[in-house]
Amino acid sequence: MNKNNNRDKLQGFHFPLKEIITFIVMIVVFVVLLVVSVIIPKEAISSNMEASAMFLCDRPVFEERIENVASSRIDRYADSILLGITWQYDSKRPLESVMRSSYYYTAYQNENDNLRDAVTEDIPANQQYLRYWHGSGAIVRLLLTVLSIKGIYVLNGIVIAILYLTLIIVLLRRRGLIPAVGMVMGLILVSVWYVPLSLEYSWMFILTPVFSLIALEIAWRKKESMCSIAFLCFGMITNYLDFLTTETLTLTIPLLLMLWAEKNDDEGYTGYGVTVRRCVLPWGIGYAGTWMSKWALAAIVLKENTLPYVTGHIAERIGRNDMAGMSTGSFLLGAVTRNVRCVFPLE
Repeated sequence: MNKNNNRDKLQGFHFPLKEIITFIVMIVVFVVLLVVSVIIPKEAISSNMEASAMFLCDRPVFEERIENVASSRIDRYADSILLGITWQYDSKRPLESVMRSSYYYTAYQNENDNLRDAVTEDIPANQQYLRYWHGSGAIVRLLLTVLSIKGIYVLNGIVIAILYLTLIIVLLRRRGLIPAVGMVMGLILVSVWYVPLSLEYSWMFILTPVFSLIALEIAWRKKESMCSIAFLCFGMITNYLDFLTTETLTLTIPLLLMLWAEKNDDEGYTGYGVTVRRCVLPWGIGYAGTWMSKWALAAIVLKENTLPYVTGHIAERIGRNDMAGMSTGSFLLGAVTRNVRCVFPLE
């Protein structure tokens, strides 16, 4: 009896070979994209990088476009760091350079000024930021050959508008009035018009409609077997481009739209649990696995123990903020209330 049960369990077990191969291939692609971007000579981006640094220096590091409205806050601190990392890529040691992700830092002035000094005075990097992939740097470095940061912001706005308009039109053509209206309301509530003004904000808002369209196509074509690979890739790409912002958008919005599409299918739907399991777990594995793979690759390439660089920031991010003198409870509760405040742009 026990042997038969064990045999049935083995027959029902699905070894995720395709998912493992996909993960490995994606990691290789991520590394190659960053290394290739380093090949772009500094001379090709120097003028636009200098114009970008000056543009950022003319504005506050953190700016509320409407006073006392949290949702109008623009973060240029992270943008300056990303540009600084992109500027400091070393074509002589491309792999080491992208693994270490260094930039010029001083404690006595803000990151906008640090970027300006690094670019105009050719000051070398002195601060690593290897715990993130900074994959968006590959895109930014390419764009800097033809655009300054101001032009990239404009481009972000155009791309975001086209993608969400496309998604809404697709939903309406499929009689998805409720999700389409919900999408519009959500974009209004988070003040999406401010998103293109910060690189840090833009990547997740660009990825979300793209992933949503893919998820809807999977649901409408009844390709349930593609769910795990698709959401694995969604999680991986999210981690690759994200700078710790609104990463869960790339999971929740595509998942909700997929559930809606399957529920409204004429042939009915077998159950939410299966879809959620096929999507959430692969997304989480892709996201966490991609993050850990960066730390492992950096340790191998740089021949260093990278864990101290990573663990040194864990308490600040998920535990407490000692610099602010806050307890763990106050820190977590404050995070919730601050995010809720951003949903009410007209407060």
